[in-house]
Amino acid sequence: MAEIVAFGASIVAFIQLTDRLITVSKFYLEALDDCPHDIKTVLVEDTSLKALLETLHYLAGIEPDNSDTPGLLTRLSGRDGPIEGCRKAVGMLEELLPLQTRPPAQKRRKTADMLKHLAWPLRQSKATKLLAEISRYKESIALAITADSSKDLKDVKANLSAIRQTLTAKEHREFCSWVEHTNPTRRHNDSYEQREDHTGGWMTRSPHWSAWMQGAQRFLWIHGISGAGKTVLASFLVEEARCASRTSKEPVVYYYCHFVRNQDEAKPFLRWLIGQLCRQSDTVPRKIMSLLKINHEPSVTQLLDALESILQEFDHVYFIIDAVDESYPRDTLLRVIRDLATDERYQKVRLLATSREYVDIESIIAPISVDIPMENDLIAEDIRVFTHNALRLYSEFADWPQDLLVEIEDAVSSGAKGM
Repeated sequence: MAEIVAFGASIVAFIQLTDRLITVSKFYLEALDDCPHDIKTVLVEDTSLKALLETLHYLAGIEPDNSDTPGLLTRLSGRDGPIEGCRKAVGMLEELLPLQTRPPAQKRRKTADMLKHLAWPLRQSKATKLLAEISRYKESIALAITADSSKDLKDVKANLSAIRQTLTAKEHREFCSWVEHTNPTRRHNDSYEQREDHTGGWMTRSPHWSAWMQGAQRFLWIHGISGAGKTVLASFLVEEARCASRTSKEPVVYYYCHFVRNQDEAKPFLRWLIGQLCRQSDTVPRKIMSLLKINHEPSVTQLLDALESILQEFDHVYFIIDAVDESYPRDTLLRVIRDLATDERYQKVRLLATSREYVDIESIIAPISVDIPMENDLIAEDIRVFTHNALRLYSEFADWPQDLLVEIEDAVSSGAKGM
């Protein structure tokens, strides 16, 4: 009961935060003759969010105090849950809209003075990103409320639990072999063997990597031009993540898209993830197993449901997918990645993706990820190491002056632009 009371109090505080933001957005709408459209969007989004929170606050008063059955509130209120994520986004949005208490002295200067005070062009991009985040969190919260009202809590628990089946070792292997449509292990091994010693460490030294491994960041996106070494880097990060993973309850699973296959990688990606997790947990999702028995191919929706089920066997899972841009087509794969990175059902997932910087990819991934360009100061040092080793490996450079070799290293590392 104490947890429910505390949850109710936190929702009240969140509602008060939305009230303040509504007040501020109305202030600018009334004060500015030509108010930016985004501020109008802030008012609309925040008003609908407030209504959703009020519904949630009502449900907090009737949630049963049953520790054996995780209720709606428990599933939404975790540290990585949509309520906390939404609250942080709204708080950041409030900081972008400071309330000016005194109106301009002259009416004709009203709009100019207010816009100068707001500095909106400098804040618009961040506000747009925050609004997109808030909208996604709202969808997750609303979906959870709808699901909770239409199902018995015991059914919800059953749907969120991995279903164990009594299978022989042969049957289990048969299922895993069937579900794993595309095997990327050769691609991984070949890429890792191409790695130059002492390279790739720029990423593991990044604070984003530590935050991702510790669960503070859910989705990292590494992007760069063709030939920048993204695939080799991905193979290195897979092995680093495996070394850092503390228990068998925190598996690392990789997948490599490849243009040679000329396929939509959405289903193969999901099938490989499910197969690998089933191998590590000795469990099989019942619905997918039933498809094997009747020789039916699973849909993307069925695969996502199966992944949700098997995730309950683990504390966290780390998924690394390389070369998203090499899926043809890639619309479905991008939607799958978006769901894995934002949907409450997959909050145990820590996702890292690499790709080129294509508009369609950026439009989906950039707003929901920490983007890390391959062209950065940290990677320049890796390029210097590679160049240094190459110049000393080949006999052609053995008689070159040392200062010239250093000059070459400087020129290559500064001009490579992440290549």
